[in-house]
Amino acid sequence: MRRRSWPAAWGRDGAQRLRRRQLLGVRDGIRTWCHNVSGAAVYGSIGNNRRYPDPTTVVGHMYSNPSWFYCKLDNQAWVGGPHPTRWVLTVADNGQLGWMKDTAIYSETNPLRDC
Repeated sequence: MRRRSWPAAWGRDGAQRLRRRQLLGVRDGIRTWCHNVSGAAVYGSIGNNRRYPDPTTVVGHMYSNPSWFYCKLDNQAWVGGPHPTRWVLTVADNGQLGWMKDTAIYSETNPLRDC
């Protein structure tokens, strides 16, 4: 079996971080890694209040998979799925803070902390 080589810039810790990322629901400080739909929209917030997702404003997309998420927020705009009113706070691949619909995440989002 051939041993996989990691980029030298990552070092040993980089390889360990990558392996951690590939697991479902792994916490990395205040973030939790989950598998998501590649290309899923990340939505902005209503007004200046980052507490409420705005389902009409797309601020970016999430092409990375798995991705990390800060927290979950229930009882918001309808998104369907097993958690029909759940949105999850993250940062889009373009660096914009925003909300992703729970239906765009394959992993179970119950382990995420509440916002």
